[in-house]
Amino acid sequence: MKIVPLAAESMGCRSMATFIETPKMSIIIDPGAGLGEFRLGHKPHALEKWILKKHLERIYLYLEKTDVVIISHFHFNHYIYNNPDIYTGKILLVKNPNRMIGLSQRNRAFDFLNFIRNIPEEIIYVDNRMYKFEEIKLKFSKPVRHSGDPESGYVLMVCLQEKEEEFLFIPDIEVFTNEVVEWIVSKNNPNIIYTDGPITYFYDDEGRAAIINNYIEAYKRIIRRTTLAKIIIDHHIFRDINWTEKINPLLKYSQSKGIIMQPAAKFRGEEINLLEARRDELYK
Repeated sequence: MKIVPLAAESMGCRSMATFIETPKMSIIIDPGAGLGEFRLGHKPHALEKWILKKHLERIYLYLEKTDVVIISHFHFNHYIYNNPDIYTGKILLVKNPNRMIGLSQRNRAFDFLNFIRNIPEEIIYVDNRMYKFEEIKLKFSKPVRHSGDPESGYVLMVCLQEKEEEFLFIPDIEVFTNEVVEWIVSKNNPNIIYTDGPITYFYDDEGRAAIINNYIEAYKRIIRRTTLAKIIIDHHIFRDINWTEKINPLLKYSQSKGIIMQPAAKFRGEEINLLEARRDELYK
């Protein structure tokens, strides 16, 4: 199984787009990318816009050779919503828009699904379901809350299994409940996880500390109860220039257990390129 992050905050834009290639088929999870509209007192810098353009071009190229497209939830930086032809002939596995979904995501979902109607080969709602394509088994979680606010929507985790390899994709989960952790460790045994990092630039000090502590303790439990070798961590946490300080206990713990924990950029063999987190510097 070959895993290729296509765009991410550590690479310069908002995304978790990921390509997975096996000898029999190829899959893209959350093929979208975007920019924060207003951060650190500024709109997106020209360099951010250029990087976004390049990353979207890369996503389009990989979509051309993709058989299956997975959309974990309907936030705009997780799917391409304005070019229906890119989904021609694809099998789309998507979050069910009829249940456990915030109002804004529900509206986006129906707009999108009506827009691309009759273009994909098939559109399947996959909440809490399992599918097998060729030698790949795809296991989807129940909808999990994006944050404490139900209106922020719900997301799906997905585990891809090929023979003895398991790759677990965990997007946009702000609070790891016991139920979430139990699904990860009792229903799966991933070798590699790609996870959203905690939101560290919102909330007051107390709220932020609670979110970070919940995240760290959840991943310690996950590490103890799986055969993890690598964790790719990215997305929300890389909107914070001081991300390493915020999760330093987890970085140290992972290292002590022989687990490589790194951003998507490093996983690709590239240097970290934080742009949104440095937007105020870009304008100087």
